[in-house]
This record gives sequence, C-alpha cells and structure tokens, in this order.
Amino acid sequence: MTTRTNQYLMLKVLVLAGVLGLWSADLAQAQRRVTVKTPRRGHVVRVLPRGHANVTVRGINYDAVGGAFYRPHARGFVVVAPPLGARVTVLPRGAVRVTRGGVGYYRHNDVHYRPVRTNGVTAFVVARF
Repeated sequence: MTTRTNQYLMLKVLVLAGVLGLWSADLAQAQRRVTVKTPRRGHVVRVLPRGHANVTVRGINYDAVGGAFYRPHARGFVVVAPPLGARVTVLPRGAVRVTRGGVGYYRHNDVHYRPVRTNGVTAFVVARF
C-alpha cells in the first residue's frame, strides 16, 4: 500500500468513527426521559411559548400550546383552565388513553380530550369526564 492509500483509508476510518460517535450520542440523548411540565393555572408569562396556536371557544380567544391555555393579562398572558369544547390538533406530550362508558378519551393534567374525526382529520376536544 502506498502512503496516499493509507491516508485515504485512515480518513475513511476517522469519518466513520465520527459518524458512529454522533449517532450514538443522539441515540443516548433520545433514550433519556424528558419531563415536560405544563405551567400551573394562574401563572403569568410575558411572552407566549413558541408554537402556540390561537383557539376560539364560544367567541373567546385563547392561545394554546402543550396542554396549557393562555388569556391576555396586564403583565402578558395568564394560564387558565382549558375551556370545554376547545379543539386542538395535537395532544399534549404525556397524555394517556382512558376509557369510560366504552368511550375513549385522553387525559393530561386532569383535563380530558375526546378524539373527533372531521373530514378524515382527527382533532381533540376538551371534554367533561
């Protein structure tokens, strides 16, 4: 083998080792448990979290993200109880499936979401349990 071939082979080994090292670091990070806490009702934030969506229920506007619903407040936005009938497209992380009277719901922080399918799209409606 020539010196140039050895250098090329060494470069391949180093690149492969680097890629495998990055992959294993990503895998280890993904396997760690992630705890996401929803802010308590009454908590005030100055700026809404990223990814919030506007939700209107019975003519009242809310902003929702990750299972928390916000209303405007003098110092920013305050976390409020999820309004019955609010429709969200994504369940909060950590929601668990529960069944009552043969009907399936999802529960997250004592809030129950009933899956509803409209035009082939599933959404989740805040419901009384």
